[in-house]
This record gives sequence, structure tokens and C-alpha cells, in this order.
Amino acid sequence: VAVSCTKPCFVRCVISDGPTVMVEKQEARSSQAERELAAMFGAESTVFQLTLPVKRPAKWSPDTPKLYTARIEVHCDEALVQVENWNFGIRDVRISEEGVLRLNGKPLKVHGVNRVEMSGVNAKAVTDEETLNDLLIMKRHNFNAVRTSHCPNKLSFYHFCDQLGLLVLDEANSECHGFAMLAAMSYLQCAPGWQDAYLKRVTAMFGRDKNFTSIIGWSLGNESGMGPAWQTSADWLRFCDHTRFVQFESGCAHGDATLIMGDGQHPATDIVCPMYADPERCIHIAKTDKRPLVMCEYSHAMGNSNGGLHLFYKVFDDPQYPTVQGGFIWDFVDQGLKIPLAPNPKGPQDYWLDGNYGYGGDFGPDSGNGDKWFVCNGLNNSDRRPKPAMEECKYLMQSIKMSANMADSTVTVSLEDIDGRPLENLLLKWQLTGELRNLVGRGNVSLHDPKSQTSISLSAPSSEGGLWLKLHVELASDRKFAPRGHIVATQTVLLRAPAPAIASRQPVQCAGTKAPLSKAKATSEAEAGAAAIIEHNGDVAMVKGTNYTAVITAGVITEFKDSSASPLLSPAHGLLVDHAFWRAGTDNDRGGADVFFPFLKSVLPRSMISKSLEWKNAGLESMVSRVTKFSWSESVLTVQSEHGPKGKSYFFSSTVAVNFSKASVSFDIQVSPNTSCCCNAVSKLTSLARVGMRFVLPPQYSVVSWLGCGSHESYPDRKASSFWDVHQKTVEGLHFPYMVPGECGGIADVHWVALQASDGRGLLVEYSSDDAPAPKEIVTAGKPGARPAGMIGAQVSASRWTPQVAHAAMHNHELIPKDQKAEDQPIVLHVDTSHAGIGGTGGATDAVWRFYKQYLIDPKTPEWNYRLVLTPLAPGELSLASVSS
Repeated sequence: VAVSCTKPCFVRCVISDGPTVMVEKQEARSSQAERELAAMFGAESTVFQLTLPVKRPAKWSPDTPKLYTARIEVHCDEALVQVENWNFGIRDVRISEEGVLRLNGKPLKVHGVNRVEMSGVNAKAVTDEETLNDLLIMKRHNFNAVRTSHCPNKLSFYHFCDQLGLLVLDEANSECHGFAMLAAMSYLQCAPGWQDAYLKRVTAMFGRDKNFTSIIGWSLGNESGMGPAWQTSADWLRFCDHTRFVQFESGCAHGDATLIMGDGQHPATDIVCPMYADPERCIHIAKTDKRPLVMCEYSHAMGNSNGGLHLFYKVFDDPQYPTVQGGFIWDFVDQGLKIPLAPNPKGPQDYWLDGNYGYGGDFGPDSGNGDKWFVCNGLNNSDRRPKPAMEECKYLMQSIKMSANMADSTVTVSLEDIDGRPLENLLLKWQLTGELRNLVGRGNVSLHDPKSQTSISLSAPSSEGGLWLKLHVELASDRKFAPRGHIVATQTVLLRAPAPAIASRQPVQCAGTKAPLSKAKATSEAEAGAAAIIEHNGDVAMVKGTNYTAVITAGVITEFKDSSASPLLSPAHGLLVDHAFWRAGTDNDRGGADVFFPFLKSVLPRSMISKSLEWKNAGLESMVSRVTKFSWSESVLTVQSEHGPKGKSYFFSSTVAVNFSKASVSFDIQVSPNTSCCCNAVSKLTSLARVGMRFVLPPQYSVVSWLGCGSHESYPDRKASSFWDVHQKTVEGLHFPYMVPGECGGIADVHWVALQASDGRGLLVEYSSDDAPAPKEIVTAGKPGARPAGMIGAQVSASRWTPQVAHAAMHNHELIPKDQKAEDQPIVLHVDTSHAGIGGTGGATDAVWRFYKQYLIDPKTPEWNYRLVLTPLAPGELSLASVSS
């Protein structure tokens, strides 16, 4: 306690828990050691340092943020002159001899996120309500830590973190990022005239924030180089505060000044805190550096991103690497803005972009054209709507892990809190569902176990076909961050697999799964295995099945209708059915030096340009299909085609055997790259975007049902939280409005997908493949393959626009013309046998958008083989139940 008073004075401190006084102490004099601390407060201050022992205190932690009250009285000349009350917690932060960061004696896992103080409507004038809402969103998605990137926050932020239980890495307002462009990042750090400026920012941060319990570490700034200014500031902090660690990411392991970017391993930082290390790099650091590793930034969340996040958690949870203790995802929210054209706006017409959120360059020629949308890299949209990646975060960060197995009719559920917390004051809700999402059983179990592990036995009613167990752990009572009923952990377990499409095809890439059609439909299909009726008239063939008709002209399907003559496929975007090899760019696809230096894009080496530019230069964006040969053999049409840009050598060839049976149409597809062309641009690519088929359906088939990952968006490298089950959404529900449109709304590992109208009519597409299985996922980078690692089905998407429209649009409101309605647009369905991951795994500070190679597609793959079966659906033939929570 620092007192500026020349008269005799003393200080009294009282620690209380509500109305209960726990300890009280009075101090009337200061010692020499305390007088030395006066440097923190000014030479005229007298510093009193009181130590008050509290018996058996409740420790403050993210799970139990217990706060006590300190009442501090200053008496001068026997008169009470000042009283201060402060809420604080008791906690212990230290680094053990083994190099493990511990909180209250237990290893700490940092589930962190970077947060820039930013409001979508008030910009930097963030209100207390907005601040609290941000922190509640974090807690409800299982985050336990936040870095104040890149400056101290408003005071209410720290009070809320103390109350809610969020760990804080408080960061000084120091950044020299621009000097990296000159390879002089450390210039100011080493300049004598700037050392005081650095120190003042650190001392100001400490002086204001030192009493907040939630702060567990000090960061001396961001991307500011390394030099004497850092050492001076670090030494000052360590002298003043031995209860927190000090970190700085801008240094390098070599200990000298950095020219461009640091690696977070400078000998003087307490915590190894690299930027954008990938999982493989984390393992390497853990083997060579015995300090805690907590990444200050990782898993760059720009747009449709955060691929490979589950691999980080494989390392975080691996007992082989106890010093790899998490990190802070970059970052929390898109820094987009909704800006009025003039004061007192009354409606959308009074705003830029008609009231939609914008980014650099949207508000006039001098409004940030250089950064463009690079400030929109949050896990949440500017309006705080969580992106699908937030579900991935919540699942991977949940401390309660669940598994289940079934023997006869008994299901055993095992639960464990891997952080060692007791499983109490919780409610487990379970559901058993079948292939039609039909409810087989449900129940609740109260959890009041003082231990961190338990098991529960459930009775499964008799049922047939696939069987799934859905598990939710909820709060049994209100907490500070969420009400009773909030879900803290979830898991879906496949107890009994549905029947494969063709059992004899195991083991292959994907043997497929029988769709759960009505018994009448399944019986009719079995009886209708015979060939459809086909009439030929020159190059035109008329096909008539029991439930569809089709017209094929010169090997191309030009008409496909159901038994009521309603079109099932549409010519709105050219061919009804076509091959697809390109996708609308994600923000990571667009990531490359060409984004920041577009004037250099023609001379940049391939390793530095974006994948989108790679694909465009190669011509993937403008490919067309050309039938080179077709032939009929009874009911089987064999079509050979070439695929490439107009007027250029083809990139791919395909052979498709189309079998028209009475009940369905099957496509056996083989695709191969053109290896005969010595200058084939495709073979030089780092990855393909996709290999698959595209269908166009009329607008009314907007209800999408599928067996695959879901129900939120998933991709080969981001699907841990998307459980393999039967799901249903609308086409509109699949879309997520990222700030910049691109590839989105994907569904991973699909075995069948149906698009239906409100009356149940529609089209079922079943996928299978005879190719060898995709490689298993590993925590190291791996290498590109025929399919991304871990892929066990098709990658599917359905939208109201083509990839070309999505790629050209710079805002979501540009996807549909203003004079048209979304529900009137045809539906573009993609079914891909191979689809690249979405990236964002990192690996270097200069490539935050980097893809882990195991999730890329090798363009030199000899061939891809897969099968699609199209079955028209009548009302009642595929009807999924609506399952409530």
C-alpha cells in the first residue's frame, strides 16, 4: 500500500468473505525493503507491505473464481483519511522445475483466444455490455484464457475476467510490425532514445492492472523486435512482481536482435510463446526446450479456417509433451464495421453497404485498402455470431470426455474429466436414435460424483439398423457464465453401424451405406433392378424407368424428370451434370504474398502465391468438359470426356459408365490427370481443390438430409466436433455468412445425401468408392495424397449460387441479385470424392494461412474411382423424424 503523506500514518487491512471477517492486520511503519518499492509509486510515497495469512482459502481458478474482499484503511494523525475496497482471488501461478506452468499446483492447459477491443457498431468505443458479452461467449465455448492483443483493455474487462474466471495475458501497448517490412524489426528496441518509451508503457500497464487476480502473465508487446528496451522492461517487472511470468514473442532462440519476426524462444522469456507454430513444430520445441510452451497466436481464424485444430489438441493432451500447454487462437472476432453515412441513421439506406458489415476499402478510397479483409480473422462474425469453428473449439476444449459401448442391450457410458475436476452439479442427457433419426430411447442422469471418473449403464430398447447414442452434459444449476441447462460437453457414439451398400466391397475407401428408404421403396428397388426402357433416335436416347424419365443427347444428360414429369435436374447453369475440379476461394486459399503485393503476382515464385492464384493461372477456374466418345451397351452408357480450359490441352480425362435401371441411375466414374502433356500446369500445383461431380437442381428441393458429419459445417481437416450421424438442414441453413464469401457450408464424410421438396419429392445421391482408404491422420505435416487424410466419404455442399458467383462476391449481400429472391434460385450440389482441407494450421508467421500437407490433394494421383447412385424420391419414401433435445 503506497501512501503519499508527510504526517505519521498507519494502514489497516481487513480480508472478508461476504459478511465474515477472515483476517485483519494493522501496520504502522515501513521497512527498508518496502522503501525500495517506492520507486514504483513515486519518491514521495511511503510503502507499507502487509502479509495476511488466510486459513484454508478457496483458490481462485477458471472453474471456481472465488473472490474475497480486501478493505484497506489509511489513517493519518489518528484520522481515517481514505478507504478502498477491492475484490480479489487467492491463486498461485508458477513454473515447476520440470518446466510446467501450474495454477494452484496443477498443470495448466491454456484454452486461449486473442481479443482485440472492437465493436461492430461502435468501433473502439466498446461498451461494458459488449465487453461482458464477449467474455460470456468465450466461457460458454470452453475458453479459459484471453490475451489482450495488443494493448491493455478497459478496466471493466479485468473485473469481468476476475468474476467469470478467465485467465488474462496482459499485453503492453508496444508494436513495430511495420519495421519488419524493412528487415529492421528491432531498430527501436536498440535505439537508446526509445527505451524510456517502451518502459513507460510497461510500467503504466503494471501500475494500473497489478491487483487483478485473473492476470497470470505479462506480455511486453507484440512484434516489436528484441533489444535492450525489452530487457530493461522485463527486469523491472520481475523486480516488482514475482507472482506472474513475463513473456515476449519477438525474440529468437539465438538471443540476438531479430530482423523480421521472432520465434518466441529467446532465452530471457519465461514462456516459450511462438506465433503460428504447427503441431509438428510444437513437438520439436518440447523436445529441445524445457520451458512451458504457450503459443501467443495460432490457428488463424480468417474466414472458413481453423483446419487441423484437433491435431494441436492431440499434442496438448499427450502426456509425452507436458510442457506443450496450449495457446491463444487468433482471434476472437472479425473487426468489420457497420458505419452510417450520416448521424442519426433511420434505416439500412442510411448506412454504407445498406447496413451490412464492411472492411478495409468499403468506406471510401482511404479506408484501409491495404488491409482489405485481413482484419476479419475472428472465430465470430462482427455481430458476434459464432462461426462453425467455434463448435470445434468448444468440443476440443471440453474437459469432460465421453465414450460408450454396447453389449447385447446394455450400453455402458464412461465419463472422465481429464483436468481432474469432480463430476458433480451436472446433468447427463442421453438419446438413442435410429437411421431415420427416430427416437429409440432417452433419459437423464444426475451427476454427483466427487471423483473425476464414472460410468453409467443404460438399457437400449430393441431396434434394427444403425443406432446412435447422443450425450450432452449440462449445468445442473446456474453459474456466473451460463444458466442451468447450458451444455458444457457433448459426444455422439455410433453403437451399431447401418448396413453397407455392398458388403463385399470392404475394405475400400468408402463401401457406402444403404439409405433408410421406406420398406415399400426398398422392396420396389429390389424388384426394379432390371434395366430401364431405352429408345434410340440417332444420338438422342429416351430413357424410361419406373419413377423417372431421362433424355441423353450425344452422351450428355439433357433432361431428368420424376414420374410426375417434374424436373429433378435443371439446366440453369449449363450442364445438368458435370465434373468439378475448382472451388470458390476461402480466405486461406487467397492467402499469399499476392494479396499484399498484387503488382508482383506475375513474378512471385509459386511457393509465395496463393492457391487461388495458382488455380487461376493454371486455368482450373475456367474449365469446360468435352465429350470425346460415347457408346451404348443395352442400358449402360459409357462416356469418355476431356476437361480443361477452352482452346487449351485438357487437364483431366474421365470415363463414366452410366447404368439406367428401372429405379435408379448409377455413375461409375474414373478420373485421371493428363500426364501426356509435358507442360501440364495442373501437375505443378501444390494441390487440387476438389475432384467430384456437380449437379443443378430446381429451387424447391431445399431440404437436405444426409448421413455424414454434421450438423454444422465440416471439412477433412475440421470435423472433430461434427459427429457422423444422420442430419437434416435447409440449403439456406448450410450456408454460413463469412465476411468474404467463398467455399463454405461443406459436409464431410457423406455416404448419402437427399435433397427434397416440402412434400417429400426429391433426389437421393449415394456415394461409394473402390479406391484404397485415405491415409490415417498424423500430427506431423504428412504429404498430399489422392484424398485428404482421414476422409471416409464424399465432401458435399449445396448452395443457391455457383462457385464462380461466390468467388467473385466480396460481401454476402452480393450473392443474390437485389431484384431476386434466394428461394427462387436453383440449387448447386457438389459431391466430391476428394476435397482439399481449409487450412489455417500455420507453421510460420509469414504463412498463417498454411495448409497441413496431409489434407491436400496430389495432382499427380494416377486416378480417382468412385460411384454415385441417383434415386428419385416420391413422398414418404425418405422421411426423417425431428428429434428434440
